[in-house]
Amino acid sequence: MRLRLFVVSSLIMCFLLPATSAQAEDLVIACPGGGSYTIVMPSGVAINGKSCAGPIVIDNRVKIIGKEAFSFSKIDSVSIPNSVISIEANGFSYTNLKSISIGNSLERIGFEAFRFSRFESISLPSSLKSIGECALCDTFFSSIVLPSSLVTIGKGAFAREDTRIPLKNIEIPDSVIDIGWYAFSSTGLEILKLGKSIKTIQPGAFQNNKLKRVDIPAAINWISTFAFKGNPLEVLNLSEGLTGIDSEAFANTRITNLVIPSSVTGLGSRAFANIPTLVSVDMSDNLDAGIDIATQLPSIGDVFDQSYNIAQVLYCGTAQGFLVKPTCEGSRKTAADAVSKNAAESAAKEEAEKAARFKEFELEQSKSIADILILAGMSATPISFKVTGKNPVCPNGSARSDVAPSANYYGTTIICTSVVKPEAERLALIAAEKAAGDQKAKQEADAKAAADKVVAEAKAEAAKILAEANAKAKAAAAAATKKTTITCVKGKLTKKVTAVKPVCPKGYKKK
Repeated sequence: MRLRLFVVSSLIMCFLLPATSAQAEDLVIACPGGGSYTIVMPSGVAINGKSCAGPIVIDNRVKIIGKEAFSFSKIDSVSIPNSVISIEANGFSYTNLKSISIGNSLERIGFEAFRFSRFESISLPSSLKSIGECALCDTFFSSIVLPSSLVTIGKGAFAREDTRIPLKNIEIPDSVIDIGWYAFSSTGLEILKLGKSIKTIQPGAFQNNKLKRVDIPAAINWISTFAFKGNPLEVLNLSEGLTGIDSEAFANTRITNLVIPSSVTGLGSRAFANIPTLVSVDMSDNLDAGIDIATQLPSIGDVFDQSYNIAQVLYCGTAQGFLVKPTCEGSRKTAADAVSKNAAESAAKEEAEKAARFKEFELEQSKSIADILILAGMSATPISFKVTGKNPVCPNGSARSDVAPSANYYGTTIICTSVVKPEAERLALIAAEKAAGDQKAKQEADAKAAADKVVAEAKAEAAKILAEANAKAKAAAAAATKKTTITCVKGKLTKKVTAVKPVCPKGYKKK
C-alpha cells in the first residue's frame, strides 16, 4: 500500500513541476521578393538580410535592426513595426528603398542607417531621440518634420552631395540641444528655423545652401567655423548673448547691413570675408581684437577680407585695420569715453599698487638678505640664497652661481652663494655677535627691571590711596549711623528721644 501511494504521489509531482524551457532558437524569415533575414532570439535583433528583395514587412518580434542588416539588399520598400526601438549602423544603407514606414517606438537611427536610400518621403515618429552620423545623408526626400522628442542630430546627418532634389525647409525643434558638424551641409535649404535649446552651431552645419535669411536665437552663444558659409544670405539677425563667431562662419554670403551685438567678444579669421554686397557694419565695441605684428596694436585683422564695398563702420572700440575709418558718435561715444576713462584710471591704480608691492618686496628682501649675510659670515660652509629684481646683483660677501636665472612677477631671480671667510674672521664675528646679543639681553633685562619697579611703585601708591579712601568711607558710614538722645518738654512733662536724627514729638520742645 505504501509503495502504491509513493508511485502515485511521484507521478503527481511530475505533472506539477514546470517543464524545462528549451533554449530559444534564431528565426529565419523569408522575404516576399526572395532571400531571407534572421532574427536572433531572444534579443530580437534582425541580421543577415542582404539577400532580401522586393517589399518587406519586418516581423514584429524584431526589436533592433542590426548592423548592416539590409545594406546593399534589393528591397524597395519596408514597413518597420512598433516593436523596433533602434536601427543600427548601415541598417538600410545603399539600397533602392523608395518607400518607408516607421513604427511609433523608434528611438534611435544609427550611423549611415539610410545612406543612399532612394525614398522620397519619410515620417519620423514622435518617439525618436537621436539621429546618428550621416544617418539620412545622400538621400532624396524633399521635406521632413523633426519630432519634438528629438535631442541630437549627428555629424552630417542630412548632408548631401547631390541637391537635384533639395531639402528646402527645416525646423529644428526646441528639444534639440546639439547639431553635429556639417549636419545640413549642401542640402539645398531655403528656410531654416533654429530651436531655443541649441547653444553652439557646429562647424559647417548649414554651409553651401540657399538660405537668404537666418535668425540666431538668444540661447546660441557660439557660431563655429564655416557654419553658414556659401549661402546667398541677405538678412542676418544676431541676438544679444552671442559671444563669438568663428573663422569663415559667414564668408561668401550676400549680407548688406551687418549688426554684431555688443555681447560678441571674438571674431575668427575671415568670419565675414568675400561679401561684395556688405556696405555697413555696426561692430561690437567689446571685441577682443588681435594684436597686429607690425604695429603691436589691437587690430580687426582679416575678418572682412575681400569685402571691399564696406562704406560705413560704427565702432567705438580700440581695434584698427578697418577698410574705412570707423565712426563713433552720440551716446555710444559717451559710453565708450567713460569706459576708456575707467580703464585708464584702473590701469593707473594698478600701476600704483604694483609699485607699492615692489617696494614692500624689496624692503623685505633686503632685510632677509642682511640676516642671511650675518649668518653666512659666521658659517664654515657656503650658504646659497635668491636675489630678485629688474637687474639683480649679488651683495658683497657673495658670488653669483652658474644656475640659470628665472623670470617671475618681480623681475629676474638669480642665485648667490656666500664666500666663506677665514676662521679668525668667523670666530671674531661669532664673538661680536654673542657680545651684541648679551648686550641686547642685558639692556632688555634692565629695561624690564625698571619697568617692573615703576609698576610696583604705582601699585603701592594705588593701594595706599585705596586704603585711605576706604577708611574715610568707613568713618563716614559710622557717623551716618550714630544715634543721639535729646530731652523734650511739654509743660511739666519731659520725654527723651533717641535716634540718628532725633526730633521732639508734636507739642514738645527740645530742652
